[in-house]
Amino acid sequence: MQVLLLTTALIASFIPQRIVYEYIPSAHAAVIVRDAEPDPIVEEEIEVLENATSSVYCSCMAYLQSRGIKTRGDAIEQVPNWFNPPVRGLVVLLHYRDKFTGELIGHAALIENVFFGEMLIAEANFTKCEKSQRRIPLDSAHIVGYMKI
Repeated sequence: MQVLLLTTALIASFIPQRIVYEYIPSAHAAVIVRDAEPDPIVEEEIEVLENATSSVYCSCMAYLQSRGIKTRGDAIEQVPNWFNPPVRGLVVLLHYRDKFTGELIGHAALIENVFFGEMLIAEANFTKCEKSQRRIPLDSAHIVGYMKI
Protein backbone atom coordinates (compact mmCIF):
# COMPACT_ATOMS: atom_id res chain seq x y z
CA MET A 1 0.00 0.00 0.00
CA GLN A 2 1.25 3.49 -0.81
CA VAL A 3 0.41 6.94 0.53
CA LEU A 4 0.46 9.94 -1.78
CA LEU A 5 0.19 13.51 -0.51
CA LEU A 6 -1.70 15.80 -2.87
CA THR A 7 -3.21 19.23 -2.44
CA THR A 8 -6.98 19.35 -2.55
CA ALA A 9 -6.86 20.98 -6.01
CA LEU A 10 -5.38 17.80 -7.46
CA ILE A 11 -7.84 15.38 -5.91
CA ALA A 12 -10.67 16.10 -8.34
CA SER A 13 -8.57 15.16 -11.36
CA PHE A 14 -6.80 12.16 -9.80
CA ILE A 15 -8.85 8.95 -10.08
CA PRO A 16 -7.03 5.78 -8.99
CA GLN A 17 -8.82 2.43 -8.58
CA ARG A 18 -9.23 2.56 -4.79
CA ILE A 19 -9.20 5.84 -2.87
CA VAL A 20 -9.41 6.58 0.84
CA TYR A 21 -9.33 10.25 1.87
CA GLU A 22 -8.00 11.50 5.18
CA TYR A 23 -7.66 15.18 6.05
CA ILE A 24 -4.46 16.39 7.73
CA PRO A 25 -5.01 19.90 9.13
CA SER A 26 -1.33 20.64 9.81
CA ALA A 27 -0.35 20.11 6.17
CA HIS A 28 -3.64 21.44 4.74
CA ALA A 29 -3.64 18.57 2.29
CA ALA A 30 -5.42 15.29 1.69
CA VAL A 31 -3.82 11.88 1.82
CA ILE A 32 -4.79 9.35 -0.79
CA VAL A 33 -4.05 5.71 -0.07
CA ARG A 34 -3.91 3.33 -3.01
CA ASP A 35 -2.42 0.02 -3.96
CA ALA A 36 0.80 0.44 -5.89
CA GLU A 37 3.75 -1.67 -6.78
CA PRO A 38 6.99 -0.07 -5.58
CA ASP A 39 9.46 0.96 -8.22
CA PRO A 40 12.26 -1.55 -8.48
CA ILE A 41 15.51 -0.10 -7.20
CA VAL A 42 18.21 -1.06 -9.63
CA GLU A 43 21.63 -0.45 -8.13
CA GLU A 44 23.23 0.05 -11.55
CA GLU A 45 21.05 3.12 -12.12
CA ILE A 46 22.35 4.95 -9.06
CA GLU A 47 25.54 6.84 -9.74
CA VAL A 48 27.24 7.85 -6.50
CA LEU A 49 28.90 11.19 -7.10
CA GLU A 50 30.59 11.61 -3.74
CA ASN A 51 30.99 9.55 -0.63
CA ALA A 52 31.26 12.10 2.11
CA THR A 53 30.38 12.27 5.75
CA SER A 54 29.48 15.94 5.34
CA SER A 55 26.13 16.66 6.94
CA VAL A 56 24.90 18.36 3.75
CA TYR A 57 24.78 14.88 2.13
CA CYS A 58 22.96 13.38 5.12
CA SER A 59 19.78 15.38 4.40
CA CYS A 60 18.02 15.73 1.07
CA MET A 61 16.70 19.16 2.13
CA ALA A 62 20.15 20.43 3.23
CA TYR A 63 21.53 19.25 -0.12
CA LEU A 64 18.86 21.21 -2.01
CA GLN A 65 19.73 24.29 0.05
CA SER A 66 23.41 23.81 -0.82
CA ARG A 67 22.35 23.89 -4.51
CA GLY A 68 20.73 27.31 -3.97
CA ILE A 69 17.15 26.09 -3.60
CA LYS A 70 15.35 27.89 -0.79
CA THR A 71 13.57 25.17 1.18
CA ARG A 72 12.42 24.87 4.77
CA GLY A 73 11.43 21.96 6.95
CA ASP A 74 11.53 18.24 6.26
CA ALA A 75 10.75 16.62 2.93
CA ILE A 76 7.68 14.86 4.37
CA GLU A 77 6.17 18.29 5.22
CA GLN A 78 6.50 19.76 1.72
CA VAL A 79 3.35 20.39 -0.33
CA PRO A 80 3.40 20.38 -4.15
CA ASN A 81 2.83 23.74 -5.84
CA TRP A 82 3.49 22.81 -9.52
CA PHE A 83 0.71 20.93 -11.31
CA ASN A 84 2.05 20.88 -14.85
CA PRO A 85 4.39 18.28 -16.35
CA PRO A 86 7.82 18.24 -14.66
CA VAL A 87 10.65 20.35 -16.05
CA ARG A 88 14.31 20.84 -15.29
CA GLY A 89 14.96 22.85 -12.11
CA LEU A 90 11.86 21.76 -10.20
CA VAL A 91 12.02 19.78 -6.98
CA VAL A 92 10.35 16.36 -7.11
CA LEU A 93 8.74 15.18 -3.86
CA LEU A 94 8.71 11.46 -3.19
CA HIS A 95 7.42 9.16 -0.45
CA TYR A 96 8.90 5.80 0.45
CA ARG A 97 8.23 3.30 3.23
CA ASP A 98 10.96 2.29 5.66
CA LYS A 99 11.76 -1.39 5.01
CA PHE A 100 11.92 -2.23 8.70
CA THR A 101 9.38 0.02 10.43
CA GLY A 102 6.92 0.69 7.62
CA GLU A 103 7.11 4.41 8.48
CA LEU A 104 6.43 6.86 5.65
CA ILE A 105 9.60 8.70 4.64
CA GLY A 106 9.66 11.89 2.58
CA HIS A 107 12.39 12.60 0.06
CA ALA A 108 13.11 15.56 -2.22
CA ALA A 109 15.42 15.80 -5.22
CA LEU A 110 16.32 18.27 -7.94
CA ILE A 111 15.18 17.48 -11.49
CA GLU A 112 18.24 17.84 -13.70
CA ASN A 113 16.68 16.67 -16.95
CA VAL A 114 13.43 15.20 -18.27
CA PHE A 115 13.42 12.50 -20.94
CA PHE A 116 10.65 10.55 -22.61
CA GLY A 117 9.02 8.69 -19.73
CA GLU A 118 11.65 9.41 -17.07
CA MET A 119 13.62 12.11 -15.31
CA LEU A 120 17.21 12.43 -14.11
CA ILE A 121 17.39 13.61 -10.52
CA ALA A 122 20.23 14.81 -8.30
CA GLU A 123 19.79 13.95 -4.66
CA ALA A 124 21.45 13.33 -1.34
CA ASN A 125 20.72 10.79 1.37
CA PHE A 126 18.81 8.34 -0.83
CA THR A 127 21.78 6.15 0.02
CA LYS A 128 22.76 7.18 3.55
CA CYS A 129 24.89 10.36 3.56
CA GLU A 130 25.79 10.13 -0.14
CA LYS A 131 25.09 12.40 -3.10
CA SER A 132 23.82 10.55 -6.16
CA GLN A 133 22.02 10.78 -9.49
CA ARG A 134 19.42 8.36 -10.81
CA ARG A 135 16.64 8.09 -13.33
CA ILE A 136 13.08 7.53 -12.16
CA PRO A 137 9.95 6.96 -14.27
CA LEU A 138 7.63 9.95 -14.65
CA ASP A 139 4.74 7.72 -13.57
CA SER A 140 6.50 6.39 -10.46
CA ALA A 141 4.05 5.60 -7.66
CA HIS A 142 6.52 7.25 -5.26
CA ILE A 143 6.10 10.73 -6.75
CA VAL A 144 3.94 12.94 -4.58
CA GLY A 145 4.27 16.04 -6.73
CA TYR A 146 6.55 18.88 -7.74
CA MET A 147 7.64 22.19 -6.23
CA LYS A 148 8.76 25.33 -7.99
CA ILE A 149 10.86 27.41 -5.61
